Amino acid sequence: MEIITDQFSEAALNTCKTCKTELLGPYCYHCGQRKIAKRFQLKDSIKWVFHQLFNMDHGLFFTTFRLFKNPQKVLLDNITGATVKYLHPFRFIFIWATISVLISLLFGLNEKAQELGMPQSGIKAQEVGKDVQEFINKYLTLITIGTVPFFAFYSKLFFRKFKLNYAEHLIINSYSYGVTIAVGTLFYFLWLIPGFFLWSTAISALITVIIFSWIYNRFFQVNFLISLIKSFLIYIISYFTIILIGGVIAGSMAIINKISF
Repeated sequence: MEIITDQFSEAALNTCKTCKTELLGPYCYHCGQRKIAKRFQLKDSIKWVFHQLFNMDHGLFFTTFRLFKNPQKVLLDNITGATVKYLHPFRFIFIWATISVLISLLFGLNEKAQELGMPQSGIKAQEVGKDVQEFINKYLTLITIGTVPFFAFYSKLFFRKFKLNYAEHLIINSYSYGVTIAVGTLFYFLWLIPGFFLWSTAISALITVIIFSWIYNRFFQVNFLISLIKSFLIYIISYFTIILIGGVIAGSMAIINKISF
């Protein structure tokens, strides 16, 4: 298409693609848009994926490694503005959540959980369970990420004496939950063990509480037992709040549907 070709003419290359400001370097001084000198190709997309995962300065695995090695430094760097060395916290949790979901879907773990969870259910219950499972499969990444704001809200309450704002707690909990997902992904092979489903929820909760406790302990420099208790309470209250909100929404929708018919 000529309209695309024209965008890569010599004249167009010296103009910002976003705000049309004349470029004086590799980035637009007005809006920050990077200079794009050629059309995107498949190899560029593949290169971007590998860059995000394996980049030794701020890739996914580098950031994950640094969080395991020294979570306090990573979190402090991000909160104080030294962010260029690490993957953005929201991108960090999103990528790990996506990887986790892809592995789960690849091996059919959610369907297996449904089958094991309702083996004796009636036809109606199975149909409802199937609908719920399809919804979860479709929005699992968003559902996972959606828990972070609740964790951040309650961690702000439990660690209020440190006077961090809500956005800073979002950073802490995004990285913490991302690490939790990364560790949890390593345990997916346990689904191959017969009867593991019965313990999967408890193990998942245990992993979450322990990792959050460890990161809270390292970052806030509080007694581990205190961070463990607070992490447990944050976990319980957060999910209770989510379930409560979900129940209210589901109940409201049921009432609306009943009135409509």
